[in-house]
Amino acid sequence: MGAWGVGLYSSDFAMDLRSCVKAVARLPFEPDRLLDAICSTEPAASANTRDEDHTVFWLTVADQFAKRGIHCPRARDMALGIVADGADLAAMAALGMDEKSLARRRAMLDDLHSRIVAPVAVKPRAVLKKPQQFLLEVGEVLIYPVSQSVTYFEPINPFTVGKVWPSVTSWKQAGWGAFAIVERGLLFDFIAWYRPVVVNRLLTGEPTMAKLSAPRPWILRQSGTLTARCRENLQLKAVGRIDVDPAKREHFFPDLGVPVGPVVSDISIAGSLDFAVQERSSPYINADRKTLHPRLDALADIEPGDGANGKTLSGCWRGNYTYDDGQAVGSFRADCKEISGLLRGRTADDPSATDKPGRPHEGVIEGRRDGRSVRFFKRYVSATKRYVPIEYVGELDENGERMEGRWSIQGGRAGGFAMTRVVT
Repeated sequence: MGAWGVGLYSSDFAMDLRSCVKAVARLPFEPDRLLDAICSTEPAASANTRDEDHTVFWLTVADQFAKRGIHCPRARDMALGIVADGADLAAMAALGMDEKSLARRRAMLDDLHSRIVAPVAVKPRAVLKKPQQFLLEVGEVLIYPVSQSVTYFEPINPFTVGKVWPSVTSWKQAGWGAFAIVERGLLFDFIAWYRPVVVNRLLTGEPTMAKLSAPRPWILRQSGTLTARCRENLQLKAVGRIDVDPAKREHFFPDLGVPVGPVVSDISIAGSLDFAVQERSSPYINADRKTLHPRLDALADIEPGDGANGKTLSGCWRGNYTYDDGQAVGSFRADCKEISGLLRGRTADDPSATDKPGRPHEGVIEGRRDGRSVRFFKRYVSATKRYVPIEYVGELDENGERMEGRWSIQGGRAGGFAMTRVVT
């Protein structure tokens, strides 16, 4: 959070939460259901008393409800309890607030207390009378003009169109960007949201659907909202549509869930349409975190069809690994699924007499195959410890039945491995 002031809204968290309450207040729900919706956007801060934002969450929500004429005893009572037992002051002290600032914070809390104990004058709210209409279809492919800054190609800022600011009047088109909608939904059955994949390199000349269907990287970006005015100001132009296979989408972008935070904060997908002038050094790997960039190599990757280019790695494999320092050999089983070159799966090591107590045996793998070259990361699954990913780099034989190569841990040990397909 960062305590950079004594006021209730003197933190980024409180400011964001205020925007969240404003967005949720548009829903035609009773106060308790509004509160549940807000809590779902910040589950840790709302439920965990040890979270550093816990007190700020309840104080902010109670204050916003009072100001908006929303009578919610549950939010009010939580805030009053926090003021009464000194939990907020204790939290601020733990964050490093000095005595002088704590005294001013205490005065702010006294004012807040007076505000939220006063009878609530219930006010009529402007609410959505029906679910928002979708403006974009799943699979729709759109292009938009972009300009070049020092480090990014950026779309038109849809919120400043018509202003005479220098940043607006100096905007000059350098080329085109493109994105496709891979998923959409209605948050709380009312607020429309969209999940885009964006081409991460400049397109010269107005792109056609045929051009965009050719192999090129599409990067998954943050989901968000879109209004008709923003769509017009961005100068979005639909050029075509693809069919999206939900199973393939899940394979490339697993466990994404509903983007509650960005949607209730009304973050537009316009903020997801920029892309770097300098492309990443590796098209697949985040070198710092040892993870794969969520991306497609072509829109066809998530279209219906097997998408196979020869024999894939899908299936069951048996493997073994050795250590360069001479430690005993280990063995494992891997269950893999490959679609359009993207590999995901699970592994299970065979227990051995040399295992340390509590050592995990199960892991997850993700990686890429390019022809006969294979590169993937294995992460052991543990409820108590975070393990450093293990990188495997190998090569398939010409029949696609066996691979051999090297494994390594960044800054640590290394060795060899071999995997053979299990015939079922």
